[in-house]
Amino acid sequence: MLTPLFLIGWGRPPPMAFQNPIRMKLLGSTRELLDVDINDSVLLTRPRLIVTNQAELLGPLPAPRHFVEELFGGRTAYDAVASPDRVEMYLLNDRLNDVTLPEIREGPTNVRSPLVRSLSKALLDFETYHWGVRKACSPNYGVKGRFVRGGSVVEVRFCFECDILEVATNGSSRQENFDFNRNVLV
Repeated sequence: MLTPLFLIGWGRPPPMAFQNPIRMKLLGSTRELLDVDINDSVLLTRPRLIVTNQAELLGPLPAPRHFVEELFGGRTAYDAVASPDRVEMYLLNDRLNDVTLPEIREGPTNVRSPLVRSLSKALLDFETYHWGVRKACSPNYGVKGRFVRGGSVVEVRFCFECDILEVATNGSSRQENFDFNRNVLV
């Protein structure tokens, strides 16, 4: 996948841009500032900003459970995965190569209690995930788990080729990498 990258400089054009007084690199898809190089101290005439109350401004870090709840779509969805009434598993078709196939190849298969506990524990473990890392692959989800608790339904699709899962609940979905607990989830 191509990613738009903007290189902005003041001075010479590439390839000699590394000698410019100022250079910036922006990621076009998110407008994120990736890099700033200021090679001329004359441009820095203001005194440095010293933040003395950094901890107060940032506040406390959220607990790890907060991030997992956010991945699963909130507390209700988290609880549905933590203690579901039932869990169904499905084998999915390879729809990357043939979109005409139906999503489900086989299933549902009801998962028994001991397996449900270990699956829920692995999915809700903060240490399972490689948070915020984006991989250069297109997930080909091969398995789907459906967690049902009362009126709450959480679907988790697994791609074991690239260790990415997708959580779908309440009409929205989120992805995360499960590299650190792959064997348990398999």
